[in-house]
Amino acid sequence: MSIEAERCLFIRLGRCGERTAQCIVAGELRLDYPQVSHEFARDGRWTQVDSQIAPSDRDRAASERHTKQIRAFYEASASTLWITFHADCMWWSFAAPGVSQRADGTKVRATTDGWHQYDVRNQPLTAARLRGGLLAVQAFRGTICAVEPSYVLHEINCVDAPRVAAADHALRALIDSLQPIVERLHPRDLEVLADLIFRNAGWQRVGVLDETETDIDLALESAVTGERIAVEVKADATVEDYRDYAARYRSMVGFDRFYFVTRSLIDTEVAQESVGAASTAGVIFWGSRSIAQRAAQSGLAQWLIDKAT
Repeated sequence: MSIEAERCLFIRLGRCGERTAQCIVAGELRLDYPQVSHEFARDGRWTQVDSQIAPSDRDRAASERHTKQIRAFYEASASTLWITFHADCMWWSFAAPGVSQRADGTKVRATTDGWHQYDVRNQPLTAARLRGGLLAVQAFRGTICAVEPSYVLHEINCVDAPRVAAADHALRALIDSLQPIVERLHPRDLEVLADLIFRNAGWQRVGVLDETETDIDLALESAVTGERIAVEVKADATVEDYRDYAARYRSMVGFDRFYFVTRSLIDTEVAQESVGAASTAGVIFWGSRSIAQRAAQSGLAQWLIDKAT
């Protein structure tokens, strides 16, 4: 189901966001300003509301900002999408009409069906996947501000913006064009490419190609986590080769994962086998498509093109 909204507003739940967790659990939006009359705001008497803003905030610009935020809380329609941030995720909701006031003077709007931290595909809207321009709204010093709705809706609905879709299409086309080059690489060049991909990802070699162990071509270690992985690069391979090396890995000591890298077109068969014990034991298969994809993502496209010329 696609989420639609005419407007998007960011709200800070509590002066410093201290009410966020409470509001998410309760399924509500809360606004401070206890000194402001609920009756004045409910009835749209904004001149009177403006007069109740604290004296320290009564310069003309500040007073207008506060009144504007209070008015947005009271008057935003049911089609307004509200967002906030908590626990490294963006949360979103729609607010039901009507505002009530608590005994402490805070104003409350109930959400229509709670706060949500997932997109329509049930994937969390983590900060890592959101662009900096949206995350920067958290630095807003007020309580409520407008946010461009198109990008937020694209993220919730899992729809790429046109320029993102164009870039994604170009990347897929690049991978498509690199795959035939990978499939024709000289065996030694394939080993070098695998080494470069892992090195660009931050892995450090702790053994020399073809001299680490008889069953592997690369022994690598992460300087950050201390993990160790083994890599076997086999230009021409069959499913039987993959099974054989997977069995050998399970007898190895000292490696957290094992990568079997080949240019051979056995992806489909291995994918079907990936539900078996070999995969769950930490054996990872890279066919020509996976190699081409990682080469493109690692900035090695030109290296591959040069090898093909």
